[in-house]
Amino acid sequence: MTEFISSSFQKSTSLNYNTVQKEQFQAQLKDLINKAISENKILRNDWSKQTLPIFAGKPFERPTLACDSLRPTRSGVTLSLKSTDTHKRAKNVFAEENNVPEYSAKTPNSTKTSRIPALIPSIGSTGSSTGSSASSSTNSSKRPALEARIAPMEKVKKKKSDVMLSEDRKKLRAQRFERELSTPPPQFGPSDDTVEKDEIDQARPIIGTNQTLEKKYLRLTSQPLPENVRPIGVLEKTLKMLTNKYLSGSGTYPYLCDQLKSIRQDLTVQHIRTLFTIEIYEFHAKLAIEFKDLGEFNQCESQLKQLYETADTSVEEHFSQPEYMSYLILYHVITSNYQEVFMLKLKYQHMKNNFFFDLTYKIVDYCLADNYFELFKLYAMLKNTVNTSSSGLNPPPIHASKSWLKLKKHPLWFYLQLLEMIVSKERIKTLATICKAYRMISLEFLSAQLGFDSQKDLEEYLEKLQIKEFQTNETLECFKCKHVVETAKGRLYNRVDIKGQI
Repeated sequence: MTEFISSSFQKSTSLNYNTVQKEQFQAQLKDLINKAISENKILRNDWSKQTLPIFAGKPFERPTLACDSLRPTRSGVTLSLKSTDTHKRAKNVFAEENNVPEYSAKTPNSTKTSRIPALIPSIGSTGSSTGSSASSSTNSSKRPALEARIAPMEKVKKKKSDVMLSEDRKKLRAQRFERELSTPPPQFGPSDDTVEKDEIDQARPIIGTNQTLEKKYLRLTSQPLPENVRPIGVLEKTLKMLTNKYLSGSGTYPYLCDQLKSIRQDLTVQHIRTLFTIEIYEFHAKLAIEFKDLGEFNQCESQLKQLYETADTSVEEHFSQPEYMSYLILYHVITSNYQEVFMLKLKYQHMKNNFFFDLTYKIVDYCLADNYFELFKLYAMLKNTVNTSSSGLNPPPIHASKSWLKLKKHPLWFYLQLLEMIVSKERIKTLATICKAYRMISLEFLSAQLGFDSQKDLEEYLEKLQIKEFQTNETLECFKCKHVVETAKGRLYNRVDIKGQI
């Protein structure tokens, strides 16, 4: 049957059918297949001799199976070949069900179907074959009376049979749906061997053969080809090239981001989850922090969270895990997602004595308690540590084999960039609280409360918020600028998009 379907499509293609003819061809083919399935004649039918009426120039004729032949007919009665079975509904795998027309018994000289073909001839045959007009008139007078008595009986029988048929139909319908749900519909495409082979190939990781160092990132829309994927050795060379371009200043962030996403994609399709994969995501995360790309940073951190647990490396090699998970906690503080903050805090409770976690938990506590004084004090200390490499904060050293991850920056520089985003939010909230509590306030006192290094920095901040016009001499008229500050505070709670960008 598969060969017959294939040859039929080839023949229809060679005949250059138009759109209407193609639809007629497909309708006949589906009708024939449904017929073979419903009558259990898939194996009995001789498909080598099978043909379709449309190939003989009969697009509107219903197809018949080659194994079917005309049944012998009674004398004077012929059977129309509209179906091979009577009073049955044929199963259709392409639709709910088809109502197959019933056979109609027709006499050569009549056009109406007789509901009781055996009864009427017996009535008309009473008397001799050369009967007189009296006998024929007697028969004709008896016929209406007899039919009048038979009609109610036929209606009662029909009602009973309809009830039985309706109950049977329900049972058959339930069985058909159960059978169709348990067995998949027939597929007239490639063989099962081909499908299984494709599924196995998709489950098998790809081994890349591409030797190009630079490759643009393109979203995959189909199964990747090995010649378009770079192996691990080429990817390591690409990372060194990108690192050198960043340190020399010849690589822009859009270029570096595109190349790193391309590396991540090649690692994913090859199922490579090693220490090198972790280094790629850590490098990309720090670049995203530097250029304030929170969306890409969130994607890298989400993958790092999984890689630290499932990568093909030992726990001792995850020495940078506390640093990057602290970055993730700060990100959730920025987006006001404290539920994730608490979940991460419980998950990494065994690391609470680590430098990065200890510092991060203090910041979380200050933000939850609105203790802006201690928060700005800690921020000033951290900023002084980064700028002068001194004071009370002593971050752990960066591992020697990953010294390039410093990216010419202090180890706490990236931490400070995320903390500055938190401080920026807390400053507006603090200023809104002060404007509610004070009618007027001196700029010197306000500068100390908001954690600015100088009064000049405060004035630039007020100008950025567009409230410098409410400044008179050395004071700020809080009762006049309160509504502007509240509007700025409301913008802090903007929604986060699907990438994690505010």
